[in-house]
Amino acid sequence: MKRNVKVIPCLDSKDGKVVKGVNFEGVKAVGEIEDLAAKYMAAGADELVILDITATEEKRRTMGELVERYRKVSSVPLTVGGGLASVADVERMLAAGAGRISLATAAVKDPGLVEALIDRFGADKIVVAVDSQWDEASGAYQVLIQGGKKLAGVTLIDYCKRLVKNGVTTVLVTSKDKDGTKSGFDQAMYQAISDAVDLEIIASGGAVSVEDSVETAKNNPNIVGILAASIFHYDEISVGELKEALVKEGLASDD
Repeated sequence: MKRNVKVIPCLDSKDGKVVKGVNFEGVKAVGEIEDLAAKYMAAGADELVILDITATEEKRRTMGELVERYRKVSSVPLTVGGGLASVADVERMLAAGAGRISLATAAVKDPGLVEALIDRFGADKIVVAVDSQWDEASGAYQVLIQGGKKLAGVTLIDYCKRLVKNGVTTVLVTSKDKDGTKSGFDQAMYQAISDAVDLEIIASGGAVSVEDSVETAKNNPNIVGILAASIFHYDEISVGELKEALVKEGLASDD
């Protein structure tokens, strides 16, 4: 079956602004939601992700207002996440115009919520975002919660196995070690997931070049999306360049 790996710019949001940091620290503003959303629609992005990176930490509910602002300037399918912790939260985001929602900390703390959301809205509407980092002491990738600031007490592989049992089909996995470093995707991490379970993976953290992004997708057939922020925000590579390269390698559709 022909693959169709999506190119997905990510808009990390804090206080209504798009921000970016390194290893989840030192975030600084890089632009406005509307400007970047319009830019990526014009560039041909397949999907956008907006993540309110402080919503869970600050015990706030996420961002109907941001979704409404986005929808005024862009028709690109949108996934939103940050602070979602109930069926009502998700219902509100979908009603505001999100195509899919992303759960992170809530999915770790409340597996029953994941199952309830999938029962209510369908697995295609639910993406579980997983922040992870390598831990030398345990010799395993560990899951992080609360915006990557706290260990969840479960390995990445065990958590992914649990998600499959919960009915999850797609995970957005970000390497904290690679985040914002522009040192390349953690291909070993994605391979470890694929060796253990059958999940669609959106790769995130460390995007550096068209070549590395294409290689990451080519090496792992479970990867369905390449997500990046800095390299797109600062025009180091373009959405169009990456899409063209994926099509050339037979990894994406040119429709």
